[in-house]
Amino acid sequence: LRWTPNPALQVFSAHTQDLELRVARHFASDSRPQMLIVRNEAIDGRWMLFDAPATWSEILSHYVLIDIDPVNERLLLRTTSHPRLGLPHEMYQQTIRFGDTVGVPSGDELQVLELHFEWNVRGVLRKVLFRVPQIRIEIETGSGRTMLLRLMPATARNGILLRPFAADFESFQRLFGDLEGDSVVRFRLLQDAPECFQPVVRCVWRTIARQPTGGGQGTMLLPVPGKASRTSRR
Repeated sequence: LRWTPNPALQVFSAHTQDLELRVARHFASDSRPQMLIVRNEAIDGRWMLFDAPATWSEILSHYVLIDIDPVNERLLLRTTSHPRLGLPHEMYQQTIRFGDTVGVPSGDELQVLELHFEWNVRGVLRKVLFRVPQIRIEIETGSGRTMLLRLMPATARNGILLRPFAADFESFQRLFGDLEGDSVVRFRLLQDAPECFQPVVRCVWRTIARQPTGGGQGTMLLPVPGKASRTSRR
């Protein structure tokens, strides 16, 4: 097989919004790899699909499951000629605060949430001189599972996938098989350095429809910078 590396080599290393979007474009382009071997794992309390959300949205759209390695919990994916997902559609925007319990809109389509964290002066200095303060998301799924996961502030702007949600190997298979599975029903944002971020977080809710078989080629799910919102809710 011909090796076709992505711009960051390792997907989890794409720590900035722009770099993560470059990686996502790689997996949506005509030069994307024909095959992927994937295992759902992460380190330091992070979650693979949340680390690089735009990238995994494109992989979900442009790859299908063809084989499973149950011993090592790995999936073999193959590129598809037709995207499985349509374009994102903005539902509404809202502002929330750290610690608020927020419900996820119900529905049948894929649900994506953009989180726009804003640094204050102290946060910018800490980011440059020390390290990025940690933000975590506490989620509860429809099956009753609760998880506390770390978010990357820069890439969370690209939209984390809340429905469906792959919490284990079985649900990870369904994600790439029929795009079904568990879903997040509510969440809270938590931080370890309140002095580093603005207390209000802007949220943009988007849905993505499953594409009928035989849809056109070239669909890309990446957000369009500066696109006007259809609805705003506060």
